[in-house]
Amino acid sequence: KVSHYQGLPVTFSALVFPAVFILAEIFFTDQLGLILAIAAFFVALLNILNFKIPKPRGLAYGVFSGIAIALTILLAIL
Repeated sequence: KVSHYQGLPVTFSALVFPAVFILAEIFFTDQLGLILAIAAFFVALLNILNFKIPKPRGLAYGVFSGIAIALTILLAIL
């Protein structure tokens, strides 16, 4: 049984991009496109690099769900 991912899982992008968008919208409104492009580059790079990330288990699913809900609410407010 595999206990880790090789590189950043694609599904983690569902948390990374909304978080980057919210932070860029709040702090760097004028450079929003540039910041999202840089984030996309680094996420793509992390997807192909050879490092291990443990698979989430138990409580981690609740934490990730909570983060996703919070990001969704913040996106709706902005």
